[in-house]
Amino acid sequence: MRIPRRQSEADVYHVLARGTGRQLIFEDDADRREFLSIMEDSLVRTAAELYAWCLMGNHFHLLIHAPLERISECMRLLCGGYARYFNEKYGRVGHLFQERFKSEPVEDDGYLLTVIRYIHLNPSEAAIADFNEYAWSSYGEYLGSPRYCSIDDVEGLFAGPQDYRAFHEGYARTDECLEVGRLRNATRS
Repeated sequence: MRIPRRQSEADVYHVLARGTGRQLIFEDDADRREFLSIMEDSLVRTAAELYAWCLMGNHFHLLIHAPLERISECMRLLCGGYARYFNEKYGRVGHLFQERFKSEPVEDDGYLLTVIRYIHLNPSEAAIADFNEYAWSSYGEYLGSPRYCSIDDVEGLFAGPQDYRAFHEGYARTDECLEVGRLRNATRS
């Protein structure tokens, strides 16, 4: 029996989806570009706003603003569309993603900022690349021209780009989000 997802009063959710058995879901940059294209289309079709994103090898993180039912539809379009692309490209069949996506409500500005930083620092934490040099996250969108994210609401929480940089660089490993300690409390269905 599926446990109902927790609702967010603010309609903001940290969303995570991982490859089945932690398998890679991005084999190359072409896969990442296709994922972002499908993501952009899914966001437009469901009128969902994206605040942050990061693509890792075997999973991805999104921070989305929309009612939960629209997020579920967005993720259905995104994960289903990308799985069809991936399976066709690599001649495979079956599920690409492990279970349904995970989601966690984000209720206040403090936790919103924590989740954004957590998402952007994922490549550094995994020792893949420095977060400020990693091409497959929204970190740079807050320092330059936005491409996928609606940054106005979040940008207003910082005095400017220098403040935003300092917020990320002043990080100490105390943030707990969906994937870390809070996962036990997050709905897994």
